[in-house]
Amino acid sequence: MSSPLRLLIPAVPKPNLFGLSREQLREELAPLLAKKYQIESVYQGLYLRMILDFDALTDLSKRSREELAEKYEIRWPSLDANYLSNDGTVRFLLTLDDGKSVEGVYIPEGERVTFCLSSQVGCALACSFCMTGKLGFTRNLSTAEILGALFAMRHEMRAAMIIHNPQSQTPYPGPFTPNPRKTAGQPDDPTLNEKPFNIVFM
Repeated sequence: MSSPLRLLIPAVPKPNLFGLSREQLREELAPLLAKKYQIESVYQGLYLRMILDFDALTDLSKRSREELAEKYEIRWPSLDANYLSNDGTVRFLLTLDDGKSVEGVYIPEGERVTFCLSSQVGCALACSFCMTGKLGFTRNLSTAEILGALFAMRHEMRAAMIIHNPQSQTPYPGPFTPNPRKTAGQPDDPTLNEKPFNIVFM
C-alpha cells in the first residue's frame, strides 16, 4: 500500500520590523512595549546598531525579547552570491522578499569606500550591452529594501573584516562562500572595521 501524500506547506514569514519608522514601531509594538525608551531601543537597534537578533537588545527584559522574537523578525534582502575583483571591488547579488534580484557593489577607494546600490528592479533604458536593461523595468525598490541592501553589504564586509590594501591584497572569502555572522557577545558597533563610505545609486 502506498503512503499517503504529505502536503508541504511553506512557512509564512513573521512580520518584518525593519523599515518601520519610530511612529510605526510605537503603534505596532504597543501591546508588547509600552514605554518610550523601549521603542527607542528597538529603533536604534534596527538602524544604528544593525541588529538581526532581538537578543541583542539587552536593555529590554528577557521576556520582552522573547515576545518580540515570537511575533516578529528582522530581515534584510538576502545575499546570495558575491564576486571579488582583483582591485578589491566586490559585487553582490541580493534577493528581495518577493524573489526579485538586484545587485550591489562595494568599491574601495583609498581611505574611503563606495557602496553602489540598486534603486529599482530591472531598468527602463534597455541598453543593448546591459543584461539588466534587457530584462526591462519591473519596479522601484522601497526605502526599506535599499537600506536593507546597504546594511546586508556592510554586515558582510564587516564579517569578512576587509579593509582593502593594494600592498597586502587583504583576502576576501568568496565567491559563493557563506561568511560567518556575528555571534552573541561580539561587538555590534556598526563602525567596526569600517572606513568612511559614500553611497551612489544605479
